[in-house]
Amino acid sequence: MRDTSLVSVIMNAHNAEAYLEEAIESVLNQTYINWEIIFWDNNSSDSTGKIVSTFRDNRIKYYFSDSYSTLGDARNRALGKASGNFIAFLDCDDIWLPEKLEKQIAVFNRDQDIGLVYSDCIYFNSEGDQAHLFNLKQPYRGLCYSEMLNKYCMSLESVVIRKECLFDFDVWFDPDYEVIEEYDFFVRISEKWKVDYVEEALSKWRMHEASWTWSKPELFIDERKLMLTKIEARSDLLKNFPDAVQTFRGLVRRSEVIFLWRNKQTKNARALMLHHISSIRDFFLFFATFVPYTWVLYLKSKLTNRTVMPK
Repeated sequence: MRDTSLVSVIMNAHNAEAYLEEAIESVLNQTYINWEIIFWDNNSSDSTGKIVSTFRDNRIKYYFSDSYSTLGDARNRALGKASGNFIAFLDCDDIWLPEKLEKQIAVFNRDQDIGLVYSDCIYFNSEGDQAHLFNLKQPYRGLCYSEMLNKYCMSLESVVIRKECLFDFDVWFDPDYEVIEEYDFFVRISEKWKVDYVEEALSKWRMHEASWTWSKPELFIDERKLMLTKIEARSDLLKNFPDAVQTFRGLVRRSEVIFLWRNKQTKNARALMLHHISSIRDFFLFFATFVPYTWVLYLKSKLTNRTVMPK
């Protein structure tokens, strides 16, 4: 029997006029029709509100915030308005493919313990370059907290969660985060719920230089370090997932080393690594810092054929 449960589509916006119309159209074009858009306008000063008002569809529910808040807080406010049994996410510069909701909701029906379903996605830029996110990565399924924490590879617009997941947490999207708020939340969901995956690409992630993914790399370092601090403060995680937490410590350290190396602070990068070489990966990273980061980046692009960059 085909599921017709309501899906709440969370769209958060702050001065999002550039690509907004295309994003909303991609929801309107879904083969699964029982959805509502919870559109949270985070105090935009451009024409975002006017663009939303041109869509005459009572499934689109627009809310304007009188003050700007962090992205985590804004996402939570939108979630508080959601009525659906399932929650999907779409940032205003991304796009859904028509069968996205239909195919993902079908996965939830197979197992009531599945709390999150994601899919492959296509990342692309304005010049028409594109690639599949999972072209060279292995997706993870089931009870996979360790993989979620240490091999996280999801694009927000590809994710749908069961609303029941929200009841397990006092904090949904942590307002302390601006760029990893979804990473932290989805990892926490994987502590308690199964995760599943649709192999085909069901969404498109737009890469452009205005995105914080590319314009605020230092925030990723700071926020991952904060995430580690919060994990280490939880005795249950240290007890139940000791290996995963230890691996994450190394991941956070290596991320900071790579950031310093990329920004030509090689002495600081090597100093950070010097007393923490505990694996072959650490060993190679330490000695890699003796050559320019651009050399390694060029070699990696040739070996992996992943050359799509923001434009």
